[in-house]
Amino acid sequence: MVVIYVIELISKREAQEPLGISYHVADAAHLDMLEDGVFDLVICNMTLMDVEDAERAIQEVSRVLKPRGRFVASISHPCFDKVNTSGWDIEYIFPTITVWRKMSHYREIAMDELPWVRVPGKVVITRAYHRPLSWYFRALRTSGMVVAAFEEPEPTEELLATDSQAPWIAEIPLHCVFEAWKIE
Repeated sequence: MVVIYVIELISKREAQEPLGISYHVADAAHLDMLEDGVFDLVICNMTLMDVEDAERAIQEVSRVLKPRGRFVASISHPCFDKVNTSGWDIEYIFPTITVWRKMSHYREIAMDELPWVRVPGKVVITRAYHRPLSWYFRALRTSGMVVAAFEEPEPTEELLATDSQAPWIAEIPLHCVFEAWKIE
């Protein structure tokens, strides 16, 4: 498993050049090895939408944050990206081409299996959990956090130059980032 391999590598580096960092492989919904209220910042990059018990994971984040601690997370934008129910629709009406993002079953909380081709000829299946945007905001509020910022990042110049879908993503974001603060 890639995560365990990475943890082994960085643990060896920590042994060689000690920085006082502890590494753990754990379910985000069960961070029992961490004490309450010890972190100023928790970052979760493109993960929450893949966590089965994301509500409990958000509660765990709140538990380990200090009062006024910050939680920054990026996720697939639930308004525009849902496995098997969203996609691009390219409409040719001479002389223009219009690209639309189609979405159905947005309010439906669901789990779907997502195939990834990591190595040619080898498909890895992961689970993706769709939850409406309001679900995330409620889960944060219920866990004692309030959203302080919300962004829908635009593609970089590099992506615009190399990815055929980038101009469409410039119009309709497929990812979002939020910052929440622990209020208690």
